[in-house]
Formats: sequence, C-alpha cells, structure tokens
Amino acid sequence: MKEYILILSVLLFSACPARAAEEKWLTAGSRHFLIYYRQAPEGLLERVSRQSEEYYTRITEALGFTRYNFWLGGNRARIYIYDSAEEYREYSGQPVWSYGCVFIPDKKICSFSQGWDAFSSILAHEIGHIIFHECLGMEKGSLPLWLDEGVACYAENPARCREASVFLKASQRKGGLLTLDQLAAFIPAAAGEESIRLFYAESSSIVGYLFEKFGRDNFADFCEEFKRVRDLDKALRSAYGLAGSADLEKSWRRYLGIL
Repeated sequence: MKEYILILSVLLFSACPARAAEEKWLTAGSRHFLIYYRQAPEGLLERVSRQSEEYYTRITEALGFTRYNFWLGGNRARIYIYDSAEEYREYSGQPVWSYGCVFIPDKKICSFSQGWDAFSSILAHEIGHIIFHECLGMEKGSLPLWLDEGVACYAENPARCREASVFLKASQRKGGLLTLDQLAAFIPAAAGEESIRLFYAESSSIVGYLFEKFGRDNFADFCEEFKRVRDLDKALRSAYGLAGSADLEKSWRRYLGIL
C-alpha cells in the first residue's frame, strides 16, 4: 500500500511575530514575491523565485479564479526562509510537526531550508491559502478549516488528493473517519499528529472530490456563491445541487466506497 505522506503546515491570522520582524535578512525578489533569507543554499533562491511565480499562475488557473495585477510592488507576498527547523520554530512559535506556516493578512510565508520537494510543497500549499482567502474575501472564522486546508492541499498537488483515498480506506478499517461536523470543529493545536494527518487527508480528499466530480467551473461558482451568502449549505446547493454538508459527506463517502 502506498503510504499517504503529508507535509504539515499551519494557517494563521495573527500578525507575524515581532521577534521575526526584528531579525536581519537579505532579500531577493520576483514580480509577485519578496524572498527573505540569511544563508540559503546556492541555487535555492532562484528556484524559489521561479517556482513561486509558476505556482501563482497555476493555482489561480486551477481554482478557476481571475486576478488583476495583485501582489505587485509593495503589495508582493513575502517568503521567509530560516536556516534550520529549530530556528524556524523558535522565531515563528510553531509546533514540532510544522514545516511551514502562513500569516494570511500580511501574505507572509515562513519555512526553512530543507529538501526541495518538501519546501516546494510548503510553498504551493501556503500560496494556495493566500489566493483562496483573497478571492473569497473571508475573515477568520468565516471559512471552514477543512475547506481552507483542502483547497490548499489541492493547490499543492491535485494528485495527492486522489492518493489520500488509499490512506482513508485503511483508516476506515482501523477505526473510522472523522465526520464533516468533526472536521468543521477540528482544532489542530489540540490534536495529536495522527488525528491531524487524518484531518488533512479527509479535507484534501473532499475538495479533490468536488473538483473531480463537478469540475473547476462549478467550484468557482461555489466560491462566488459562498462569498455572496456566507452560508456553506446554500453555496453547496447552488453550485452542486447538494442538500448541504451532510449530503456532501454522504456523496463523498459513496464516491470513495466507504459509505
């Protein structure tokens, strides 16, 4: 069985810690991003600059959103690359399982020098968070966490959303899955690593299901309706013809064969 691997990150709405802001950084930039670093490995900055721009374009198109000259000049998103996991966690205040975090209001992404595959995944995931929030105009607490994280996982790697089904079927046999109500009330800071892994796997799978079953245009319609009415069940009915969250969960479980 192929193991479901997930790089865990943290979604935040507070300002970036003042201590991090006081540190001295070197900077590099691209059209939509400013990169802050101190001792980044040779070649990393060029890869981050190129890949972040590619993600910006790909994620916008994948989610069906249209953007007009966002993140230019002084409004560019900022990427902070710490020299080690220990330094990242000390200055960002994140838990030991975190490999990256994003501060939504400031468009700040924080991570650390690590293998490129892991860093690239974090980069796509966090850029997905920022784009999704900006296009919906949602504030803290108004967007279900499972939807937020599911979209970021889809932005990171759509194929991984499909791969989650193997992990979820195994989890169902071992002890069951979280219900959609449990996903909506989930608090990562109070959960163990296995529960967090299950939360991310389910969230990514549900969003992946919406894209595979109904397509990108329907998802864009769902987001527009959700932005307008601020009611998840109404948006699901309007865009997908689903009766609401409970109907979504049932439809998704049937799709996976775990009803």
